[in-house]
Amino acid sequence: MKRMMLVLMMAIGLSSVTFGQTKLSKDPKVEAEIIALEKAGWEAWKNKSPAWYQANTTDEAVAINIGGVANKAQMINDLTVCEVKSFALDNFNLVMLSSDVIMMTYTAEQDGVCNGEKIAPHVRSTVNYVKRGGRWLEAMYAETPMQVQKEKHETFALRPAVEKEYGYIHAMRIGEDLKISGAVSMDDKGSLTAPGNIEQQMKNCYADLEKILKHYGYTFDDVTVENVFTTNMSDFIKVSGYRNSIYKNGFPTGTWLEVKGLALPGQLIEIDMEAHKAK
Repeated sequence: MKRMMLVLMMAIGLSSVTFGQTKLSKDPKVEAEIIALEKAGWEAWKNKSPAWYQANTTDEAVAINIGGVANKAQMINDLTVCEVKSFALDNFNLVMLSSDVIMMTYTAEQDGVCNGEKIAPHVRSTVNYVKRGGRWLEAMYAETPMQVQKEKHETFALRPAVEKEYGYIHAMRIGEDLKISGAVSMDDKGSLTAPGNIEQQMKNCYADLEKILKHYGYTFDDVTVENVFTTNMSDFIKVSGYRNSIYKNGFPTGTWLEVKGLALPGQLIEIDMEAHKAK
């Protein structure tokens, strides 16, 4: 514990120059160099290559993680006990503490084992680099496991009995993204409505889609993708102007496709959607 406290005090002391001082402006070239160095370090870890650690860390470098504190020699030795399948780094944030001291944070996803135990799959990392002899060297690396909550999916059945019979769910929201299965002009028993009338079938489709959007608190303004399937494209184009009353503030992306047939006899049109609501 004393050793851990000593190392943490060293790390805090290295970065404490920021308190009460104005941070220096970031140099894009330096930022790119440090990020490239850090990525190379992770590659060296994955490939069990000690050369990067020998050349790019200070003699007194330390690494702090859930397993404890390691000095430079221990970091190099740990390469032999870890098997890393993959990693991904993101969300880099670099701060120039002084002209020769840098602190950088980022998030990492990793898949591997060390000493036979699975390593934390999601971590937040903090590194300090110092400039010595004209070169940037890593002086301290620390990581903290992150609890990443999986986004729950919410489903909605507009006509539960019909959807169960045909084997689909009408809508599913994951996070802020909403996907809506194709809307059909039908009643609650699954029977086609407005046979032979493509305009009315289209209006009935949009009425169902609006119900689903409202269920989740969305509107047609939140629609990002709309796909239209029709058995007669020329007839659909003649009545497609109705969409102007649906998308009053701009149209979404999408595709119109003419198909040989649809699910129900006499069905002339089907419309599916995707929507996104910004937080």
